[in-house]
This record gives sequence, structure tokens and C-alpha cells, in this order.
Amino acid sequence: MAKIVSVLRRLRRLLRPASLAPGLVGPGASTARRASVLAAVLAFTGFLLVQVVMDMATVSEDDGRTAAEVLASVPEGEYGHYESALRAAVFTDSSGSSHSWDEDGPPLVILNFWASWCVPCLEEFPSLVELRKRHGSDEVLILAVNSGEDSPFEISRIVERYGVNFPVVVDRDGGVFKSFGVSAIPLSIVFYRGRVVDVSRGYRDFSDEEATRKFRALLNVAS
Repeated sequence: MAKIVSVLRRLRRLLRPASLAPGLVGPGASTARRASVLAAVLAFTGFLLVQVVMDMATVSEDDGRTAAEVLASVPEGEYGHYESALRAAVFTDSSGSSHSWDEDGPPLVILNFWASWCVPCLEEFPSLVELRKRHGSDEVLILAVNSGEDSPFEISRIVERYGVNFPVVVDRDGGVFKSFGVSAIPLSIVFYRGRVVDVSRGYRDFSDEEATRKFRALLNVAS
């Protein structure tokens, strides 16, 4: 929508008489020159309008995507190592509860690898918290996998500060990080029924328009 507004503003500026160079369409300009300039303006106007229509069509198409189309956008097998690791993993959270992938469980599983010293990791928490508020535990399972920090106090402080409302897994021996091949954080992996549909290396806003459309498409089918 922001791009469409920008294009329309450019069009409005272009069509103002003051935006044309002196002499091009003024009283002293020849009929042929005036016609040439107006033809160019009309051609450029048509180009901008096509851009607007294409942008609107793209938004509409994205809003209407199905879970099958989201899955088709990720080549099958591209993230097979993540999918195998998920099926084999047992995650123990800070309260002692165990979590593992279940084909009859929540269709969406998000693994978010983080550490308290990682600023981009912490910046992701507010959008993950909001995502968890929007969707029930029967729809989404979010697991925040910590890098194995020794201080439970520090982890508790982070949980309290950001109001973390999903399980935190403390990977003390680094086994989970190793099984998923994590070499840099933040890293977030989104699974739909065991298939990877999104991998984010670096900061990710889980409440932005792209993520919202993707989750809506997947959960509309899952519900």
C-alpha cells in the first residue's frame, strides 16, 4: 500500500504544470513539441497505473494463498535436515516439561534459537509474544531454545521482562543447537505439519504483513 501511495504522489507531481520545463508546453512551444511532451506524459502515466494495478493484484493474491501454495513455495527436501531433527528431538523446557513433534499436535511449530546477549534475538520476543496471544496452543507451538547459558536468573529475568508466554528450552549441553546445525543466532524455523515453510536467519518481525498472511493461510486450512 505504501508503494501504491508513493506512485500516485509521483503521478500527481508529474501532472502539475509547474513540473514541466519552461518552453516545453508554454505559449512559445510548437504544436508538435506540445504533442510530443503530452504523449510522453500519457505513456508514463499509463506505466505508473499498470504498476499500481500489479501491486494491488499481488496483495490480493498473497492474501488468498492456501497452505498448499505456501508449501509449494518451499522446494520439498530443501530443509530435510531440519525436518529430520524435529522428528527426532525431545525438548525439555525450563519448567521440566517435555515437548516433541506430534503429527496430531499444533500444525505450526516455531523454533526460535536465542541467547540473552544477542540483541536481535531479544528484539524478536515482542512479536513472538503477540503471535502466541493471537493463536491458541492447539494452533501454534513456539519453543525458544536458549544457547545453554549457565544462569537461570538471567533467563528468568528475560522471560519476565518480555512477558514470554511460550516455553523456553535451555540447551545446556548444546545438543539441540548441534542437531539443527545452528551456527549463528537469531535463527527461527517455522514448520507446518513437520514441513519447513520458513527459515529466518537474523532478526524477524513475526507480526509483519508477510508473516501474518503466511500464518493466516496455513491456519485457515489447519483449523
